[in-house]
Amino acid sequence: MWDIAPEFHAAVVFAEHRFFGKTQPYGDQCCNTTDHFGYLSSEQALADFVLLIEHLKQKKLDGAQKSPVIAFGGSYGGMLAAWIRIKYPHKVDGAIASSAPVFWFTGSKIPTDLCDKITSRSYVDAGCNRKAIEKGWLALRNLSQTARGRSYLNELFHLEDKSRLTSEDDYKFLFQYIKEVFETMALVNYPYPAEFFSPLPAWPVKVRK
Repeated sequence: MWDIAPEFHAAVVFAEHRFFGKTQPYGDQCCNTTDHFGYLSSEQALADFVLLIEHLKQKKLDGAQKSPVIAFGGSYGGMLAAWIRIKYPHKVDGAIASSAPVFWFTGSKIPTDLCDKITSRSYVDAGCNRKAIEKGWLALRNLSQTARGRSYLNELFHLEDKSRLTSEDDYKFLFQYIKEVFETMALVNYPYPAEFFSPLPAWPVKVRK
């Protein structure tokens, strides 16, 4: 987007999803009742984006009334990009959806472990030892079963007081966090330096000795 926007004299707009960040339809009461959560849906988010497009064209961007609109997104954002093009073709002229699992729903017969398999393959292909990683998960679980082991993990990962492991089941949160780090690195395993939450080198998954 950054590269091609100047070529097309385009405005780049990041739209915040309702119920996230500062976009709270009910203010501080957003999460207090299930009635409010009924308005947290992709359909409502798409309608918000259409209103935003109309507002920008009519009141914020000079000379943009007849400008085409292209939606960009990745992952869930990619799903929204595809759906807004389908549902509002008169408002959105095109969409680029990256890694958008638009068919990945219950009953779709798409393997639910597909992401894990691709992530594992990325690390193995880069020279990682699959068995060593598996043993690491087992060690994490075993250490969390004792107070001494949890203390060791707390120090090893420099966990803040609010995140420290205090019970046998707490390792699941740490496991999920580490798992997401593995997945994110595989996701942005580009051949050039990039930034995704934090600066990353080229080929971040590659084993370095």
